[in-house]
Amino acid sequence: MEHRRGLFWGRVRLRSAAVFFKMLKVAGLKKSYATDRGAVEAVREVSFEVAKGEVFTLLGPSGCGKSTTLRCIAGLETPDAGEIELADCVVYSSHTGVSVPTHERGVGMVFQSYAIWPHMTVYENVVFPLRFGPRRVPKRELPERVRRALRLVQMEGMADRPAPLLSGGQQQRVALARALVYEPAVLLLDEPLSNLDAKLRLEMRSELQALIRELQVTALYVTHDQEEALALSDRIAVMQDGVVQQEGTPQEIYLSPANAYVAGFVGRMNFFEGKIEDGARNGTLRVSLSFGKVAVASPVAAEAFQLGRAVVVAIRPEDVVLRAEPYSQENNAFPATVSRLLFVGNRIQCELQVGSCRCEVEAEGRMGLRLQSAVQVEFPPERLSLFPI
Repeated sequence: MEHRRGLFWGRVRLRSAAVFFKMLKVAGLKKSYATDRGAVEAVREVSFEVAKGEVFTLLGPSGCGKSTTLRCIAGLETPDAGEIELADCVVYSSHTGVSVPTHERGVGMVFQSYAIWPHMTVYENVVFPLRFGPRRVPKRELPERVRRALRLVQMEGMADRPAPLLSGGQQQRVALARALVYEPAVLLLDEPLSNLDAKLRLEMRSELQALIRELQVTALYVTHDQEEALALSDRIAVMQDGVVQQEGTPQEIYLSPANAYVAGFVGRMNFFEGKIEDGARNGTLRVSLSFGKVAVASPVAAEAFQLGRAVVVAIRPEDVVLRAEPYSQENNAFPATVSRLLFVGNRIQCELQVGSCRCEVEAEGRMGLRLQSAVQVEFPPERLSLFPI
């Protein structure tokens, strides 16, 4: 990647300075659609900010409003209410009536379908926004600008290749080069890798991550793929039914989910329903589950979980301690039976039966587990999360 340094048209943008200048601000965004069954609220009061050089991801399932939010930012959809700023310039405001056209917003866009024109060569696809966009450049500069953009995506030698002869990964690179060629203020990417096969998706994700980091591009990324979001993002907003459920770094989203929805959507999670058995003592709550009582080291105030309140206790498979030894009366330890095994090299993905509950666990590949064998599971109190029902 060393050859990419300095190629982004001589502009060096340091991530350490990102916090001093926001490139995108969305405030109180609303968007609804009329259907035969009445109005559907696709986006409800969505607000967030993206700093210069930051990769911000909207993560959620299909229909959660993430793509609608991106299309509103791009100007492809008109919001019902709210305000959108790009590089401190208001491009949409329901209060003042401002609505800047898409071609004047200075954003680069890469879509799920890539939108590569099949009747054009690679060069013609990439040069198009420079020839016909709002910021046209002198004709003599076009070849060098396109060459630099293609070099960034490792396609410099394919400028004359017809678009129909490109693979899926090559089309994705062309779409990215076309989005970068006119130096957008913000790069918008809507599920750009979802049409690729599994192996190519991993390869392109790595290349895209390296390119974004190297160029310090400010990017808004939309995806339903949690692993993709965790790998690429500086911050993530998890969406559900048009609402942002939690916003934070990948570590915060994964390790400290704000609610049961985020916990279940981002990564794998075991959920056990129970009731508060005892109030907080030294920051620990006791919860009665169907197979026994567990201590939960909860940072939440004791008054948030009153005695007898129904709750959900959650723990990730990799945080469960599994022992192939006789059951002992240790804290948060319970007997279990191995009901399913999946060997994946250095790890074994297990499904255990703990009383009447199912529990997923990741164990060491050399542990020597067998189906229907008796084991012991332990739930470390500090690794348990607690959510109200």
